[in-house]
Amino acid sequence: MTDSTIDTDLDEQWEDDWDDEDYVFVPEDRGIGRKFAYVGLVFVLIIVLVIGASGYWLMNQVNPSGGKGEQVTLVIPNDAGLATISRLLEEKDVVSNATIFRYYAKWKDISTVKAGEYDRLYVNDSMDDVITRLNQGPIPPKFSEVTFPEGLWLSETGVTALAAYPEMDPFEFAGVLTSPVR
Repeated sequence: MTDSTIDTDLDEQWEDDWDDEDYVFVPEDRGIGRKFAYVGLVFVLIIVLVIGASGYWLMNQVNPSGGKGEQVTLVIPNDAGLATISRLLEEKDVVSNATIFRYYAKWKDISTVKAGEYDRLYVNDSMDDVITRLNQGPIPPKFSEVTFPEGLWLSETGVTALAAYPEMDPFEFAGVLTSPVR
């Protein structure tokens, strides 16, 4: 056998053994730049999704979905700062997150909040409505008139006052009546 016949035999054998189903397409390597571009694009998409989800969550904290709930009365004590007020609002379920409310109130440049009793606050209220209500100030204290006729003894004055204000503690009231004026 000659070399040409061996080559021909090998070519025929190669063509017989070749099957298109065993063929695998291997794409050419496009380079490292394209790989970095894909990784960068995925990274940017993840950042955009995280920022979008965070913004959506924050907007739901500031303006919660659903309507206002039941009306709540809040008593703000003397010397209460914005952190204490935020915590009290969260405990009454007026705002959903005290920390977010505190930062939002600072961003909205809330004026000082006066101590007192606040009504017209609602469960699940928007933070803008809560800030508006707090800026309006507390409800005025309730006054009622009690007439003390002249010539009553101190003990009779106490009975008249306690009849007008049944929620008053009689022992505390007696202590106030007998204490020296300062």
